[in-house]
Amino acid sequence: MFQHSKISDSIVEQTAPRLSTVTFLDLSYCPKIGAQAIEAIGKHCKLLATLCRNIYSPDSAGKVEPEDEANAIAATMPRLKHLELGFHLISTECVLNILSSCPQLEHLVIDGCPQVKLDHQMEEEQSEFRHWDELLPDVLGLIFTNLSLQELLTIIPCVCKSWRKTVRDPHCWQDIDLDEWSCRWQPHQLDRMLRMLVRRSSGSLRNLHVSGLKNDSIFSFITENAGSLQVLRLPHSKISDSIVEQTAPRLSTVTFLDLSYCPKIGAQAIEAIGKHCKLLVTLCRNMYFPDSAGKVEPEDEANAIAATMPGLKHLELGFHLISTECVLNILSRCPQLEHLDINGCVTVNRDLKFFEEKYPKLKIV
Repeated sequence: MFQHSKISDSIVEQTAPRLSTVTFLDLSYCPKIGAQAIEAIGKHCKLLATLCRNIYSPDSAGKVEPEDEANAIAATMPRLKHLELGFHLISTECVLNILSSCPQLEHLVIDGCPQVKLDHQMEEEQSEFRHWDELLPDVLGLIFTNLSLQELLTIIPCVCKSWRKTVRDPHCWQDIDLDEWSCRWQPHQLDRMLRMLVRRSSGSLRNLHVSGLKNDSIFSFITENAGSLQVLRLPHSKISDSIVEQTAPRLSTVTFLDLSYCPKIGAQAIEAIGKHCKLLVTLCRNMYFPDSAGKVEPEDEANAIAATMPGLKHLELGFHLISTECVLNILSRCPQLEHLDINGCVTVNRDLKFFEEKYPKLKIV
């Protein structure tokens, strides 16, 4: 134990190889050490099971890169069982990184970490008839699917070892909704989180909602690892025609697809989806008017839908520059269509009486 010591990064780096037998280390309130020392300890102290690295709030606030220590722990200490990081200025994502990289962790102290958001509103109901510790893992997993993503990632793993093991089961990750988190995180953070969760699903992923994918690589990764996908929502993503054409055969189980506000795809992608996604019943392909106006052949997407998606029941084409004839072509070739959103399609003659008479079962927005 060296708490409250004024030792430096350099001396810890020099001497860490001599500490190879250490299993318990307390470096709390040592203001002169940082990520370099922690990384050196992780590399050389392979038996380390307990690390105490609490700090005073002023010392944490003075660090240039306050998350570097936590990231060093995640990168070099996979065998930790007990970790204390009181009053570090670390983010929720940083904590999640530690949890995913340290699978044996049983006890985590993050008191005074104001940037870590934990939902403490989940209260256990006390009842002599409920024995949570005796529930089968399959039953626990079924219960966990009703919790939010944040609860699954930050609360359940910290309750006990059995719950931590259960929540890592693929069945807990059949539905992944990162839409709310998409606008808060940097692209590289979102990319890393998405890859981690898709891997956890181990091919059992059914429903994925994430906004703003920044490149083709992450879309390709999703399609490679989600062979059972049924609902895929990727609005505001910068994926290309070419990657959709390449990966469309892997999306054959998809029934609901949202590619709204994806400016880099066009008729080629839509046609590939129509050819390979034969179970598709809902397609959302709304646009921003400037993106729609910039297309060389603005009706090509709508014509591709008409030609390749006869099983559609719900279609959204908001703000496309398409003609009334183009809409009628879709209606004649998609006989099961029940809902059509053409809001903002200024070149379509919206004579609702005509549509109501000719297509009485169709709802037009």
